[in-house]
Parts: sequence; structure tokens; C-alpha cells
Amino acid sequence: DRERGRWGSASSISSRTISRYTSPPHPLPPSSPPLRLEFSHPSLGEYLGAEEIALQLKALTQQVPDQYGEVIFAIDSPSQVAEHLYQLLGYGLLSDEIEELVMERLRREEKRNADSFSFNVLFKRLYRFYRTYCRGRWLDEGIAHQVYTQLRALQNPLNGLQIDATVGINVFLLLCAGARAAKVPFWPCGNPEIPQEFDADQLVSFIGRTVALSPTAFWQRVRHSLSQIHLTQACLNGVMLAEANLSQAHLSAAELMGVNLVGANLRHTHLVWANLAGANLSHGDLCGANLEGANLSGADLRGANFTSANLTNACLFEAQLDEQNRNFAIRSGAIFSREEFQVYKKSLVAQNLTKRLEEDALLEEEPTIFIESAEGEPILPEIRYTHGNDDYEGETAQLEDWEAQKAILQETQEDSSEYEETIIVEEALKEES
Repeated sequence: DRERGRWGSASSISSRTISRYTSPPHPLPPSSPPLRLEFSHPSLGEYLGAEEIALQLKALTQQVPDQYGEVIFAIDSPSQVAEHLYQLLGYGLLSDEIEELVMERLRREEKRNADSFSFNVLFKRLYRFYRTYCRGRWLDEGIAHQVYTQLRALQNPLNGLQIDATVGINVFLLLCAGARAAKVPFWPCGNPEIPQEFDADQLVSFIGRTVALSPTAFWQRVRHSLSQIHLTQACLNGVMLAEANLSQAHLSAAELMGVNLVGANLRHTHLVWANLAGANLSHGDLCGANLEGANLSGADLRGANFTSANLTNACLFEAQLDEQNRNFAIRSGAIFSREEFQVYKKSLVAQNLTKRLEEDALLEEEPTIFIESAEGEPILPEIRYTHGNDDYEGETAQLEDWEAQKAILQETQEDSSEYEETIIVEEALKEES
């Protein structure tokens, strides 16, 4: 099987690697009968391959001191990381069994010694590679072609673009699993709150590159690994996600027009304001999903499970619904009129605009300084003010009702001057005496 590659077959593991796991720890006495080993476990190849992959992934997190005593990664530069991953993961797609074995091996490693291995560190390193991969850097720098030449010598049938697609899918799988293990979000399109990082079409472009393996390579291998993924505001129009596991995924405000989600697991998925117009969600499990304000006009919802789902202000204009689900949607406050939904959307825009203007006004508003008093004496807050160019970098503040406060300050200064004059007179009398 081309897509399983060397990680799905015991025969592809070198004899040296196998002997490392099977050789007896001490030589047998000469009189002993010949040692015969038989392996009945069908996943020996998966196990040995997973052990090696886990070891090489752990190597990405190892840190060493450089010649100046600074701590750096043993595999430090982005190019070194890319070469390491292309050589490690370019031979074929990881099977489900190998992926689970790798993750379990790394979980035990972290549990045994968190200083030796951290899922958090591994995720950050893989995610940085993923971002540059999506921009095509490693194709441009020829790393994929270099690895193609190396793997060709091992009788690997994949061409350069197929190796590139294989590495991409394998890293994507590890990021999905690693994010759950590290309890951190994985943003395949970047975080929309960081504009310079976000690209709404990035995942669609990524899926397009995997077509070099087969038109459905991404769907076949990745669809069960998408739980808890963060795709807020992502554009996935027309993507094939039938039977996908998107439970607890974040798809709020995502563009999902015409998406195939037949039989998909969408339990407790965030779909607030998502555009699912014309999508096929038939027989999908939307138990506990939040669809508030979502556009489901023309969507196929027959046989879907909406138990405990939030359909408040969701648009179901011309949606295909079972009678039971229609009654539930009506009770939940769904909208069945396109015009009414447009009015609702405009009200949201107005609310968001008003909120943004209020936030801007608060940012621009000058702070008020209040004068406090204790035992009848005026006390000003200990705030430094700037005038002209100096080294103070804090904010300046403006006093309100300056005339009233000026009078108080003048009285304070007069009291102080009278006190100083009294001291001078007393000192003069002492000198005369």
C-alpha cells in the first residue's frame, strides 16, 4: 500500500533495528539449543516504526548549550527541522495504529520526565514548520526534492510532490493529536485575532496540495482527527468532510457553504454565525452544538440529531427538516424567513459597530484626577506630570475644574510660606539673644 509506506510493514524495518529490540541481553551458553523467535503479533512493524518516530520527534525538543553557553535546540534552524521531518515522515502516510503508538510512547515519556520531553514544545516546533510549509518554503528551497532523491534509493515509489503531500498530512495529524495532548489550540488557518498570521483559505490550499496523493487523501486519513480544532472565520466552502469528527471544534463565523458533512460528528461544536448555506448535514450528530445565528438556509438537515442544540436566530429558510426537528427549531427560536434573518444580521452589525465606537471612545477619553483631603488639608495624588521633552514615559493627565483646584493650591502655598517666615523670625531672635 503506497500510502502506508514503510511504517505499515514489518518487513520494511531493517534487521539492525529489529535486533535492537529482539537480541538477548547476554550471550547464550554453547550447549543451549538454537534460539528460535516467532512473532505472532501482527503489528510488530507498526510498533518498531512508532518507537523510531517517537524518538526522532523527541529529538526536536532536545536542547543543548552552544559554543557561547546559550541554550539552543539540538536541531535548531527551520531548515534543519524541515530536513529532519521530510526524511522522517516522507516515506508514507502514518497509519492510525502507528499514530496512536507514537502518541502513547510520547505520553509516557512526558509522564516519566517532563524535563526530557514536552508536548507543548513539540507542538510549537511542528506548528512553526506547518506555517512555513503552507507558504511553500520547503518546495522553493528544494528540500522535498533532496529527500525524493534519498528515498528513491530505498525504492520508494512516491514522486517529489507526493512526498511533500505525505509530510504535510503526517505533520497535520501530529499537530491535531499534539494539541489535544498539550491542551493548546491548533489553528490550521492561523488565529484571526492576529491578522499577520491569519489566512482564511490556508487549510483549503493545504488540502489542495494533498491531491498529489489522491483526490480524497486528506479526507480519507484526517477526517477522524479533527476534534477540538480551531477554524474560526476559516473559509472551507465545498470541502468534503463527510463522517468527520469535528466534536468540540471551533467553527464560529466560518464559511462552510456547500460543505459535505453527512454523518459528521458535530457534538458540542461551536458554529455561532457560521455560514452553512446549502451544506449537507444529513444524519449528522449536532447534539449540544451551538448554532446561534448560523445560516442554514437550503441545508439538508434530514435525520440530524439536534438534541440540546442551540438554534436561536439560526436561519432555516428552505432547509430540509424532519417534522420533529422543525418543531424543535421553532421552539428554540430559529428563523424561517430570509428577510427576517437579514434584519437580524443588520442588527448584529449595528450592535458591533456601536460597541466598537464605545470602546474607541473609552480609549480616547482623558483620565480624571480627583483631589483627596485628609483632616481638612488638600492632598494631590502622587502622579508625575510631563512638560516638554524629558525621560518620563508614563501617561499625562488633565485636571478638571482647574480654577477651584488652583485656589486650594494657592492657599496651601500661602500656608507653607507663612510657616517658613515663622521659622526665619524665630531663628533671627535666637541669634540676637
